[in-house]
Amino acid sequence: MAKVPRRKRSVILILAVLVVSVSFFSIFVKLQIDIKERAKQAAQVQEEYEQVSGENERLRDSLNSGDEAKMIEEYARNYRDFIFPDEYVYYDVTPGNN
Repeated sequence: MAKVPRRKRSVILILAVLVVSVSFFSIFVKLQIDIKERAKQAAQVQEEYEQVSGENERLRDSLNSGDEAKMIEEYARNYRDFIFPDEYVYYDVTPGNN
């Protein structure tokens, strides 16, 4: 069995350490980028959570104040386009008045 010269073995060892170091560095950079992206997502989710919590609190206060009928009527008019039977709705269909 032929022996590998000491100098050749040290060059191979240095190359192996270099390749492993570059691999670890690239993984580290990728993980740092992922952490920053996840932090941004977490901030967006937190902001959305606070908005929804505020809306829920407003709705809870409306329900507790006894204005259920008014709240239901407002929802029906604004989001479902409901009207009372004795009401008339007029639409402006002239061009340019969307």
